[in-house]
Amino acid sequence: MKNKNNKNNIAEFNLLQGGKGYLEDFISEIVEILEDTELELVNLQMYPENKDCINSIYYNFNAIKGLSGLIDKPLCNKTAVLTEELLDIVRKNNVPVSRNIINYVLDSVKIIRKFCTETTVETNEAETHIQNLAMSVKTLLKDYQETDFEEDIFYRKDPLNEPALREKETDAQDIIKGIRMHKIRNIQSSDQYVKIPLEKLDQIIDIIQKVEKIHSSVKNEAALRFGSNDSLTVESTRSYYLINDVKNILKELRMVTFQQAFQKLTRSVCSFIEENHLEVKFSTMGENVEADKEFADKIATPLGELIKLVLSKSDTGPKNNRTNNVEVLAYEENGLVHIDIISDMALDPAELKRDPGYTEVLEKLNSLSCRTTLEYDPEGRIKLSVTSTK
Repeated sequence: MKNKNNKNNIAEFNLLQGGKGYLEDFISEIVEILEDTELELVNLQMYPENKDCINSIYYNFNAIKGLSGLIDKPLCNKTAVLTEELLDIVRKNNVPVSRNIINYVLDSVKIIRKFCTETTVETNEAETHIQNLAMSVKTLLKDYQETDFEEDIFYRKDPLNEPALREKETDAQDIIKGIRMHKIRNIQSSDQYVKIPLEKLDQIIDIIQKVEKIHSSVKNEAALRFGSNDSLTVESTRSYYLINDVKNILKELRMVTFQQAFQKLTRSVCSFIEENHLEVKFSTMGENVEADKEFADKIATPLGELIKLVLSKSDTGPKNNRTNNVEVLAYEENGLVHIDIISDMALDPAELKRDPGYTEVLEKLNSLSCRTTLEYDPEGRIKLSVTSTK
């Protein structure tokens, strides 16, 4: 037994001493899992009884728990452990997914992301959240499992009689199991995938474009010297088109749908509507329209800010037998991607344009090579059109 423990300790020591590169890999993996979790939470809000969503989020936190144990951030790890425990009780006991439970998980995502992406983090927020999580777990254990909170292996009572987390040793097998579960759940078929950073993909595209330019010169020179029917000219032309095909395929790899962007947008806007008690229905269309990945990833934030600004300047009070609506529509026209924000609420365009926030949002959209127009559609509704000019 002693030799086995020594072996595990050596393995853990080597893993932790792997250097900055390993640490960055762990943090990058956590951030990626958090992004997936946010998308699952959007689906869970819409369909609270979806057990697949609950299980997916649970296994995400299972993976985060293992990884966070390796980055020397105890509060981050405690948050992950408690959130996983909370979700485990929910999924095993068919606990109704309330707004409070979703908020707890969202706050956990927010706090863990801060620990992974910010150099300094205010610990009071994390400690308060951990205490709230622990109390929630305690309540659910009593209500649904009739388990004494003090006897649960994850917890103890501190001198102030507050629930606190016991320190748990990092188990490499738990980490591996969690990561594998996360990857398995993201494979929808027998196909296998390799992740390529966009920077590397752009480098390959740049090289292909240079080769294409050189090959075009060779092709034209061959045609001038030997004629268009010469075998060298014919083969040069054929290989030129093959190079062009490779370039187009590589560019296609950069294309993604707006599905994830619109899910993030929906989460942000609906939270704003709920927090401000607005009588507004929000919807999106065109999630399957494709755009460059970098554009699709970045567009959700300024769109959300623009919609919130429109809502804050509009008359959102209840109407006679009519619901206030804001819809976002994405479509492709003449080779360009268009995103329309359409509102049927009363709004003074001049007042909107005078707001400093409107100018700031336009600057963000301009940095993404977007053109923005404000007009009324044929039905008299306000329409903000954002067009990618790339």
